Amino acid sequence: MKVEVRAEVTCPWCGLGSHRPDGAVERFEHGDEVEVVHPSRPLTPGTGGGAPVCGPDGCAVPAHS
Repeated sequence: MKVEVRAEVTCPWCGLGSHRPDGAVERFEHGDEVEVVHPSRPLTPGTGGGAPVCGPDGCAVPAHS
């Protein structure tokens, strides 16, 4: 099984939490059958809304006016 973890590349909270799926797979009984990948790309390309605002509850891209 392939698990793709998508996180905003500019978000510090996303970066801090990105290790959690890897740890979960290590503890999983069939972890040797799981591949975790972390693609490096922005989640909100072309929105024109500016940089994401991130906090402990996640990230949001401000709406453009």
